[in-house]
Amino acid sequence: PGVYSSDTVCGLIEHYKDPAHCMFFEPMLTIPLHRNFTFPLQHLCRAVINSKLTYDTIPAIQLPKRLKNYLKEYHYKQQVRVRRLDGDH
Repeated sequence: PGVYSSDTVCGLIEHYKDPAHCMFFEPMLTIPLHRNFTFPLQHLCRAVINSKLTYDTIPAIQLPKRLKNYLKEYHYKQQVRVRRLDGDH
């Protein structure tokens, strides 16, 4: 597929604001990445909880405010995982 081009920045924005025109590819490692450390249990728990929730649903769960803020923080510190919007894999 070719890359869309436009004479103006506004034209590019108009084109790519439609998710059907965007294709995202998640990089895959060909060789496993070996780490010499383990993630803290606190970090792993937050990652799992956030994988099941959206940022907007965090206030609705019954947890102390401090924990909710900690969960919300994750959305700003971690890279967003992207998926193709056209359904092809």
